[in-house]
Amino acid sequence: MSEISPVGQSNAVGVDLRSTPSSAKGQAARRSADAIELSVQAQLLSRLAKLPDVRQDLVDRVRVEIEADTYDTSDKIDALLNELEQDMH
Repeated sequence: MSEISPVGQSNAVGVDLRSTPSSAKGQAARRSADAIELSVQAQLLSRLAKLPDVRQDLVDRVRVEIEADTYDTSDKIDALLNELEQDMH
């Protein structure tokens, strides 16, 4: 079940548009600063939209190598172990 509420069914987004009425002399109305509050879901969707596109060619190549049992070479395993060791220090 989706945790994202359809538009119009959540009070998570609000805008404060308080303004001061114009004077009788015809001065333009002044507004205070606008405010917006985003839900956690909206923030996550915003971050998701900024992620880079999937490199489908790379995904397909790795998938084929895994299925052919040629992906996990000793060189790749050694490189992975070295990276893990560096991350632990």
